[in-house]
Amino acid sequence: MTTLMQQGNRKCTARCYNAKHPKCYCICGGENHGTKTFINIHGEKNIEQSCRTLDIKPDGLIIGNFSTRDVYIDGQNLSPSRSQRVRNHSPDGFMWGYGGSGPAQLALAILLEITDQKTAQALYQQFKWEVIALLPQELHFTLPVKTVIDWVEEHRAQLQLKWGNNMRRHTGKGTMKC
Repeated sequence: MTTLMQQGNRKCTARCYNAKHPKCYCICGGENHGTKTFINIHGEKNIEQSCRTLDIKPDGLIIGNFSTRDVYIDGQNLSPSRSQRVRNHSPDGFMWGYGGSGPAQLALAILLEITDQKTAQALYQQFKWEVIALLPQELHFTLPVKTVIDWVEEHRAQLQLKWGNNMRRHTGKGTMKC
């Protein structure tokens, strides 16, 4: 099996890269787990692989259907399951228009598709209050992807002071730069 990264006897292999279960105990610390992307031995992400679960275009739309509580990004269903593995605020899924657990789950899910996990986890509560809580309660919503990208870029400065420039950024071409 190909070793993607190794430190001493601990290594990260394609088994982690292709994993389907929620736990990972290898050297990548779960960063590569089931993502179909990986951090190489030098700590650089493989940008040839997909960095997200959905194909998102910066000029696309995020649409929420209140009657079903489904959310779509560019017509693709946004599942709460990935965000629930990171932090399970709402086992019932997404909601919007107030500051509760369903909106927190939606904020985290959207940011996980737009940016990396570390940035998403650092910003999703603020994103929930500044964007998701302000969407119309008990109605469908439409939110431009560009609005989310701009919001993340605006708030990224706070994180750059904390972490430096080692964060994923949207290139504006429908792909993520890792």
